[in-house]
Amino acid sequence: MMKRTVLLVGIMIALLVQGLALRESGWKADGVVICDGYFDGGVYPLAIVKDGRGGAIVAWNDSRGPDESIYAQRVDSTGQVHWMENGVCLRSETWFPDKLDAVRDGRGGAIVVWEDYPGPGYSEQIRAQRVDSSGVPRWGSGGKVVTSDPYAWEYWPRIVTDGEKGAIVAWVEWCYYGDSSYTRLYAQRVDSLGRLKWGSTGVLVCNEGTVLDWFPGMVSDRQGGSFITWEDSRAGDRSIYAQRIDSSGILQWAPGGISVCTAGEIQDTPLVVRSFDGSIITWIDKRSGDWDIYAQRIDGKVGFSGSPMGLKSVQYQGLKEDMELAQR
Repeated sequence: MMKRTVLLVGIMIALLVQGLALRESGWKADGVVICDGYFDGGVYPLAIVKDGRGGAIVAWNDSRGPDESIYAQRVDSTGQVHWMENGVCLRSETWFPDKLDAVRDGRGGAIVVWEDYPGPGYSEQIRAQRVDSSGVPRWGSGGKVVTSDPYAWEYWPRIVTDGEKGAIVAWVEWCYYGDSSYTRLYAQRVDSLGRLKWGSTGVLVCNEGTVLDWFPGMVSDRQGGSFITWEDSRAGDRSIYAQRIDSSGILQWAPGGISVCTAGEIQDTPLVVRSFDGSIITWIDKRSGDWDIYAQRIDGKVGFSGSPMGLKSVQYQGLKEDMELAQR
């Protein structure tokens, strides 16, 4: 009886190991095909986010139609793709969609955001789409326009969760009126149904007109709001500023944001992560003449935890594109 029990246990273990091996067989030595033959390149054209079940959702732009489109695909932990071959379409036939970003929707799907250029006669817009765990787009065939100012170009979107299955999106807006132009920073909250929660145009995060044309850094504050950081030239040189926005779209810190670093020369490409009730911001810095990297911690009530100009972490001798990739 004991031998039979041991044999049965051995057979069960062998079958389990074989089953696990078969489950893992979807991953190939040189990778699993997500999209075959349509990818068209671009600037930061890929976005990837966890699906909450050990897999991932990948989004990209490609040119399989007369114009470029946005597609997405889910791949599970065993390397099996689950949606339509070569991805499901999130936005079809737009001109030059670019700079994708994505966040989990809290239901096994994702919310994807990108720069969207509808075509001649239009300015660049920020558009978003939610795709559910089954690969079904939930916000219409073309997604949701987060904001659209006919006199503005909107670009470099960033997205984080709002903690309620929706998202907060931030972007840079370049405006022109007559012979003058300036750049501003906006944010908008979109709920799980694609409804805009902070008015039709979003919340003006920085109205100094000096926000530089590079994507902002943003992280959820886990209270329905976010911490946002950006480059700014209001002090003459390129400096780093930050703002906190709550779940209702109310700015928590000084108008125009707080100064994180105004050490002179160039402070560039800020990144941000959450740190307990506050955040830690890091950036590329050329105050010494070399490319260095500094960091600063800011608590949730704007209490600096270090030197007002930041703490130097390492000397940075490479190209700043390396840090730009880290932001993605």
